[in-house]
Amino acid sequence: MVTREDNIKVFKKDKMKSFIPGTNLPFYNNIDMGILLYFLELSLKHEGLDFSRNIFKESESEDGLIKICDYKVI
Repeated sequence: MVTREDNIKVFKKDKMKSFIPGTNLPFYNNIDMGILLYFLELSLKHEGLDFSRNIFKESESEDGLIKICDYKVI
């Protein structure tokens, strides 16, 4: 996660070590990312911050990171 002023950018690594078999890894990574985004949004709402969200379906890897979504705090 990268934050700058009123922007929050969420990334995931394109190569990870895991104890989960490779065939199931994308499925569990999506669940984990969903939980992370849920708690991020819950925290923003708890603090009374309005925001807009832009989720990327598929993104190219840049410097070993895949962009998941951007949040703009309004």
